[in-house]
Amino acid sequence: MLLRKHILRIIGLTLLIRVGYVVFAITAQNISDELAFNPTFSEIIGLFKRHDSYWYERIHDTGYPEVHSEKELGWNDGENFYQSPWGFMPGYPLVVKSVSLLTGLDFTYLAFIISILFSALAAILLYWLSMIWWQDAEKAYLTTLLFILMPFQYYLFMLYSESVYLTFLLGALLAVHYRKLWLMGILLSGLVVMRANGIVMLIPVLFYLLEKNALKLSDIVCLRKGSIRFLMPFVLPLLTMSFYLFFQYKMTGDPFAYSTAQKAGWYRAFTFPLFSLFNHGSFTVQFNSVYTLLFFFIAFFYRKQFSLSFNLIIWISLLLPLSAGTPVAMTRYISVIFPLFFIYTNWMKDMRNKWVVFTLGFVVQLWTFYYWLISDPFSQ
Repeated sequence: MLLRKHILRIIGLTLLIRVGYVVFAITAQNISDELAFNPTFSEIIGLFKRHDSYWYERIHDTGYPEVHSEKELGWNDGENFYQSPWGFMPGYPLVVKSVSLLTGLDFTYLAFIISILFSALAAILLYWLSMIWWQDAEKAYLTTLLFILMPFQYYLFMLYSESVYLTFLLGALLAVHYRKLWLMGILLSGLVVMRANGIVMLIPVLFYLLEKNALKLSDIVCLRKGSIRFLMPFVLPLLTMSFYLFFQYKMTGDPFAYSTAQKAGWYRAFTFPLFSLFNHGSFTVQFNSVYTLLFFFIAFFYRKQFSLSFNLIIWISLLLPLSAGTPVAMTRYISVIFPLFFIYTNWMKDMRNKWVVFTLGFVVQLWTFYYWLISDPFSQ
């Protein structure tokens, strides 16, 4: 049973953390020459808007442009490059635009409101799923606190797709647990266009469904009696992805315009994941490579604690971004790998002074958040 006091505390903490970011930014501004802003309402909201947020805003405001050549999707010739909005999935801008049409608010204010709602909702859904996992309210609450307070978790609170993506994924898993399969299909339809790995996440969700219903993959593959009703809701996300591919084809002549734009404009190239590590001497690449290897080790060492579905969620989330040829943004991708927080909870469940870990974790999170504030590539 979900505890009302925990839910209220989770909501309160997600709001308090935002206040903490603003206080930290004002303090950092007074001691750093790299950060400058006026403490007005609009500029305070602007603190949560960096990097890809501007691409999401452009798509929200003007949509995807029609192009007539592959070069218009993006190109690079070494140091020079051209990028286009086609390098971003439409799910997050579409969520913001849907509400914008109803309210008339601009992207920044509306995306900020949506980030408040979805960061809280993602945390609550994780608490809910953790209750199912642990069958213990205190452990579920501990998992959620770790999820909110650990380093690099600030991505969940920015004008980014992370909190919406995670809400859809956790919601789909909960829908499977409660056998609301058409709700699962609807949520997965949003997931597949939210991030590039959304379509691949259909696989672990399918295995989670098999696990919860004591089915074998052969039952599904052979369409044995009763199994087809479990497959039918997956038609919705597959239709959604098919429509997106058709949309890309009609607008660009390339049904895989997203991939083409990423490859050309963002220097992405399919690579064996491990070859992407340490492929550049910059601090960002070196740090992210070490950071990613740490989670490789954790995921491998604790693999037996998880079912196949959760192991797939972990490894897909680690390996798929690396297959694009760079470890840049791996801190962002790792921030939404929620099964990892079950491992952390196991480490801490018997610790007396948990507040020390929470405090230290959030202090380091603020340190990482500083790079976001100054738009450093480390925070991409």
